[in-house]
Amino acid sequence: MNILVFLSRHPHTERIPLILQIANGIKLLHEADIVHGSIFPGNILINDTGAPSAMLANVGFYPAVQEFLPATVTVSLSEYDLYKSPNSNDLEEITNTAEKLQLNKKLDLYSLAVSTHSVSVPHSMPTIYADPTPRQIYEGATPFQNDRTLPGLLQKVTHVMLRGHCGLQKPAAMPDDLWDVLQKCWKNDPSTTIDEVIRVCEANL
Repeated sequence: MNILVFLSRHPHTERIPLILQIANGIKLLHEADIVHGSIFPGNILINDTGAPSAMLANVGFYPAVQEFLPATVTVSLSEYDLYKSPNSNDLEEITNTAEKLQLNKKLDLYSLAVSTHSVSVPHSMPTIYADPTPRQIYEGATPFQNDRTLPGLLQKVTHVMLRGHCGLQKPAAMPDDLWDVLQKCWKNDPSTTIDEVIRVCEANL
C-alpha cells in the first residue's frame, strides 16, 4: 500500500524513519546516476510486515516515457504533477546530458520535499478533503479527490507551476531543522543535497 493509505490506518506511525528510508533510496539511485523522476506519495510503498519499511516504486518510469515519446506527444496530467518543481519545464531546453542529469536529481529532491510535507500533516483518510484549495492539496490526501475534472486539475497544476510550494505551512510536529531543509529544496538552493536531508532526518530519530 502507498504511504498515505498506510498512515491513514496507522496515524501514530513515526514519519521521520520512513522519510529517511526514502532519502537513502534516492541517494543510492543518484550515486548510480539513476533518476526516479516521479517521486510522490503514490510511488512510496510501505511494507507493514513487522516494522514498517518504505520503498520507491516505478523507478525511472517517467523519465523513460519522456525520453522515448516524440516531442509532439504529451503525457496526461497525473497526481505527480502536483509534486513537481516549476523548474521541470527547464528540462526541455537542456541538451547537455550531464546538466540534464544534475537538474533531474534536483527535481527528485524537490519532489521528496513536497512528499515529506504531505506525509507529515496529520490526516485521517487519504482520499477525502474538506477544502481543496491550492495550499491544502498536500494535507495528507489524494490531491484531486474533490475535483476530478480536467479544469480543476489544470487550475491546481497551474498554481504549482507558477508559484511552487513555498506557501505551504509548517506542520506542527515537524522539527525546525527539517522544515528549513524542505524550504531550501523548494527555493532550489544549490547547496541543498540529499545528504543534508539524510543528516537532518538521522539527527531527529
